[in-house]
Amino acid sequence: MIRLRRHPRHHRAFALSATTLLLASTACDAPESTPGLVTRDSAGVAIAINADFDPPEWEVGEPLLALGSTSDEGPEQFFRVGGARIVEVGEERVLFVADGGASEIRRFAMDGKFLGAWGRRGEGPGEFGAPGPIWAVPGDSVAVWDRRNGRLSVFDFEGNLGREMARIPMPNVEPVAPRPDGSLLVTSNLLRMSEEFTMAELDIALVHPDGRVDSLPSQPLALFGQVGETPRPFIVTPHFGARTVVAGDSTGYWVATGQKDELMRYTSTGALGLIARWPERERSIPPGAVEALLEEQLAQVPEAMHADFRRQHAATPTAEAAAATGYAIAGPDGELWFETPEIPDREGTVWRVVNREGRLIGRLRLPEFPERFLPLDVGRDYLVGIVRDEVGVEFVHVYPLDRTPAATGG
Repeated sequence: MIRLRRHPRHHRAFALSATTLLLASTACDAPESTPGLVTRDSAGVAIAINADFDPPEWEVGEPLLALGSTSDEGPEQFFRVGGARIVEVGEERVLFVADGGASEIRRFAMDGKFLGAWGRRGEGPGEFGAPGPIWAVPGDSVAVWDRRNGRLSVFDFEGNLGREMARIPMPNVEPVAPRPDGSLLVTSNLLRMSEEFTMAELDIALVHPDGRVDSLPSQPLALFGQVGETPRPFIVTPHFGARTVVAGDSTGYWVATGQKDELMRYTSTGALGLIARWPERERSIPPGAVEALLEEQLAQVPEAMHADFRRQHAATPTAEAAAATGYAIAGPDGELWFETPEIPDREGTVWRVVNREGRLIGRLRLPEFPERFLPLDVGRDYLVGIVRDEVGVEFVHVYPLDRTPAATGG
């Protein structure tokens, strides 16, 4: 059996990748648009160059809402949370949580009161295999992606099923964002077994409600290779290697390849409209970092798995340079929130935010509990995500976000 090894802490790869698109034509200077940002144009593509990689620091306060339980069998006991999002319901904010263990969507008021749930395990209408993520969509509705069944379902706020998209016939589909016309922006990839490390392709497509698929420009995904001998080989990426991430909303999407200190923003129909850059940074991997990575991984898994981890770790090559960017999530108004790589003996993981014009507008460190907070929804004044305790129990937290230091920066 071939297994894909993921980072045990977050159940996802958090280093990014791929070669960056090369633009033709000669860039011509334009007047500086805002302090610290110079905008140029090349073949109709705006290039936003940030003078500083350290924009004003934002603050995250104590939790506004902390849901989770280590003992109760009630609605606050979560397992395999696939998504969480705050939605405006009338004049109130409601937190929707997709719980994979129960295959249901749960609703909570912002004071923590449980408001009800819907869904059950299955493949029929309104049923889920592995629900999440969640989005608010036009018509006072929420859209829920079902990873196991490979489809998008739209419900009203009480859980009544409005419509479902047919199962998408693509391998390893990951949703990016639904659009107002009912279509869904997705990524897809097919990993091939090989002992040679080769660059996998990331397909990007717009899937319409009638099943029609419009292919958008693809991206190199990451270097993948097979390590270990049969019958228990693993598919891995190089230590600290880059892996492409796509995140966006109904107006467009960002591509972070991790190969360079830059981000690319595309329109919802796949036209490259903006490249955001910042000064190149030192990304060499310091001595001892690979060994420290192994110790971190071993601390996250049972001792019975340590031998497998050590063999896999020893057989996996190390990237020539650490990824420039890591995990990313779409924020409001076309923002992209992205993390810088976590390399031992360096600054650790710092999140930065770029607006849709390509300007870096904020940076912050996210809470730990004791595990790192993984954001699932970002608003103008809040963060929603999951944390885990020492034994892996999941909690859903909502934190207040203070953008005041960057308020004048756009």
